[in-house]
Amino acid sequence: MNSKQRVISTLNHQQPDKVPVDYWSVPEVDKILLEKFQLKNKEELLNRLQVDFRYVKPVYTGSDFEEQVDGSLHKRLTDGTLVDIWGVQRKEIKWAKGKYLEVIRSPLAEVESVKEVENYPLPKSKNFDYHSVCDQCDKYHNFAIILTGDRLTTRASVFKLAMYLRGMDRLLMDLILNPKLVEALVSRLLEFHLEHNRYIFETAADRIDIFMIGDDFGSENGLLISPSDFRKFFKSPLQKLVNLAKKFNLKIWQY
Repeated sequence: MNSKQRVISTLNHQQPDKVPVDYWSVPEVDKILLEKFQLKNKEELLNRLQVDFRYVKPVYTGSDFEEQVDGSLHKRLTDGTLVDIWGVQRKEIKWAKGKYLEVIRSPLAEVESVKEVENYPLPKSKNFDYHSVCDQCDKYHNFAIILTGDRLTTRASVFKLAMYLRGMDRLLMDLILNPKLVEALVSRLLEFHLEHNRYIFETAADRIDIFMIGDDFGSENGLLISPSDFRKFFKSPLQKLVNLAKKFNLKIWQY
């Protein structure tokens, strides 16, 4: 079996030749492993570890934002901070072995009306090269292909992205105090993700195996919100994303 056959057999509840392997890491770990195994790049490392999956996403073609080391789409402001394609502002926080981007400003933190949310500008689909997904898939045709986005800006997400835009504290209070605003915000985010991923599926679904939905609803100790709030605000949007992927016969991974 090659990697694609191994993963598809497993997902179809058939016996593979061995357990499929995936690999997630932070850049610091990649660096250590590349040095340890004397490898040149991440692809060589994935092959060395016999990883069965490869992740693909559309290439951003706009001139105003650039892909950062972590894969996110940001542009650097004059004060050294970064802002992403949604208007969320972040700062690089350094520690002994690396640096990470942490939110310092949520652009919708101070809005008070549904109208303000409805008028907030969304990223433009014209700034993505959807055919680039085909090229990536063809490069990895023997591997299981997962459609993703970068973890901060384009991965299919309504809850986590809403927290970035509104601020986690405000969004959690809004679930009780301002539900109409939450509904409006989630609706706008879903609007982008449905359009964005529909373009991808129409272009490259025959090459993709798994559609990844990257929302974090839980912690180590349980849900971040109540089951009733999940059903009220987020179940339907997630179902619409799942239904879109199923129209193109894709497997769905909610993580």
